[in-house]
Amino acid sequence: MGKFALVEGALFVTIALYVALSFRRRFQLIRQLLLLIASVITGSLLALFGQVYQTGADTWQLFFGWAVLIVPWVIIARFPALWLLWLELINTGLILYFGVMDFAFINYFYEGVLQVGVCCG
Repeated sequence: MGKFALVEGALFVTIALYVALSFRRRFQLIRQLLLLIASVITGSLLALFGQVYQTGADTWQLFFGWAVLIVPWVIIARFPALWLLWLELINTGLILYFGVMDFAFINYFYEGVLQVGVCCG
């Protein structure tokens, strides 16, 4: 439980600092960086949960869940680095999903082309 308290405490502190700075309407870059840090901490919290409780979930579900959880922060922050993190989470989730799914209607070569096309498109 100490591991969870440490990660959740870090997440709480970053969100509390963001809220405190938001009332002043100053330090825009610092507030955006705090939301970026909170997003990364959210991913580490999900990974810790998956390791401790052995959920049996596929890795693509971790990345999609992480992307879904940080959507409000991505929209609020309007920070290009946070958008880049979110897009990378979506792309990683899609690549891992296509690696797990069996596309019986495509042969192995075209499956790789489909993966690259989705990630680049």
